Amino acid sequence: MDKFSDIIIMISRELYSHNIKWVLTGSYALYLQGHQFNNNLPNDIDIYISSKEDLDNTESIFCQYLPNRTIIEKTLGEQIVFYCDGIKIEIYYAGMGIYNNVIDKAVPIKLQGVDIPCIQNKDELATRKEIAKIRGFFNNDADKISWLEKLNN
Repeated sequence: MDKFSDIIIMISRELYSHNIKWVLTGSYALYLQGHQFNNNLPNDIDIYISSKEDLDNTESIFCQYLPNRTIIEKTLGEQIVFYCDGIKIEIYYAGMGIYNNVIDKAVPIKLQGVDIPCIQNKDELATRKEIAKIRGFFNNDADKISWLEKLNN
């Protein structure tokens, strides 16, 4: 997982230097907190950004990676996707308030002296449930929600 650590440290330094509010979400955030879904290692890095303006700035910061920007209609959000050293990076924001306050409640995990703000397990569960209600279940959402429910009990 050293490649993941190097990439998230690089990304976090860039985001911090531009005063962008963010939180690591998804399987890598859970992994850093000691949890693995089905004993699988994370296969990407998911980052929630607090606003469309911050997403615009983030897209500019990482323009050398040729990010692809898409609209997420069902959540009134947008995301940029790019690859860094073979790792898929998804940076997004949701305009429906699904992620309200998760940045403020993030759990800081220190990697090589850098604080990585990670979504709390209970907030990961709540946001996954909310997203599933909006767009329906995708891939293994139901299994992950069930796993997160057990993790939070």
